[in-house]
Amino acid sequence: RLSAINDEKKSLTSFEPNSHFEDRFEDEFTNVVAGLLTNAHFENFQSCHFSVTNLDVDVNGKKKEKYGKGYRAFINTLIIYGFHQYLHVKNGIEIGTFIIDSPILSLKEKDQKEHAPDSMKASLFKMFVEHHDEQIIIIENKIPDIDYTGANMIPFTQDNFGRYGFINNYRG
Repeated sequence: RLSAINDEKKSLTSFEPNSHFEDRFEDEFTNVVAGLLTNAHFENFQSCHFSVTNLDVDVNGKKKEKYGKGYRAFINTLIIYGFHQYLHVKNGIEIGTFIIDSPILSLKEKDQKEHAPDSMKASLFKMFVEHHDEQIIIIENKIPDIDYTGANMIPFTQDNFGRYGFINNYRG
């Protein structure tokens, strides 16, 4: 029994996920993310490249970590959503619910050096509203002013009127 546990530990420590991607994945996923960046009107978007080696995206020839915090959060949201779409479209895997926490909050900071246009923020939310065939939960302090027809909006008021927060009937 102890040897079986040791063998299991060895197999877990030697697991290399990058070796399990199909050869065409890098190009296919680059195209998925490029489409999402285009649809979300990422400012001055020209190109991107997804690297299987570091499991990250360079945008416009710039490594993601060279962008400000808000842009990194925005890009990360699209990468994760891209994986969600890729699994569904390419592999028929139904994830069910996609939850995003504050995808544009950091883009609103007053002291931020990089200022993202409102159209970029609005386009991200429009993209999610248009994919109403799946459940997408977005937690955001202030949402863009767009048409939310078809979306089930549940605002949290944090006061005695309306829904206080995520847990129904809870008052803090």
